[in-house]
Amino acid sequence: MKKADEKFLSIWEKHLEKGKLQYVLKNAISWGIFMFLFMGVTNYFLNYNENPMSVNKYILSFFFWQIGGIGYGLLIWFIQNKRYEKLKKAEPSS
Repeated sequence: MKKADEKFLSIWEKHLEKGKLQYVLKNAISWGIFMFLFMGVTNYFLNYNENPMSVNKYILSFFFWQIGGIGYGLLIWFIQNKRYEKLKKAEPSS
């Protein structure tokens, strides 16, 4: 087994101990905030003179990015968990 795979198994086992909910929420919040800030700044500089966003639209945008973040977190959880299971099956028994 490659060293990178062994490192992944070690890290992913820690995530498994903490649970799916914590993993998904942590990723949802971080991804959602990053995307909200990135898209907000982009919108501000690219469209500000034409159609500035109101505070309500920024608040709504924040919540939509958090919902998208939950989807992102779940997707990454399932992809990584599948990789983990595949590597555990391939791991030689000790």
